[in-house]
Amino acid sequence: MLFVIGALLIVTGVLVLLLIESKKARAQVAAILDASVARQKVLLQEHRAETEEIKNHYLVKMASAAKDHRYELENLRVILSIAEQDRDEALKAARG
Repeated sequence: MLFVIGALLIVTGVLVLLLIESKKARAQVAAILDASVARQKVLLQEHRAETEEIKNHYLVKMASAAKDHRYELENLRVILSIAEQDRDEALKAARG
């Protein structure tokens, strides 16, 4: 009978120790998860800032390209206008 009581006390002691350790482990896991979530939030904010910077750089570049394109179109219109004048003069000279 003493053997059974002794074994039960040992088993109970081991179970209590396991329970204490599992609570410690849960607390550690919760702390690690909280730190990981906080780190991920910081990384997400950094990525958003970098994305916004890249977007702004792209928009500036596209605005510059659009401005250059407008100048080129205007220059082509002027050249086309001169070419049409030359054509009209050539047609007048050919008829007259």
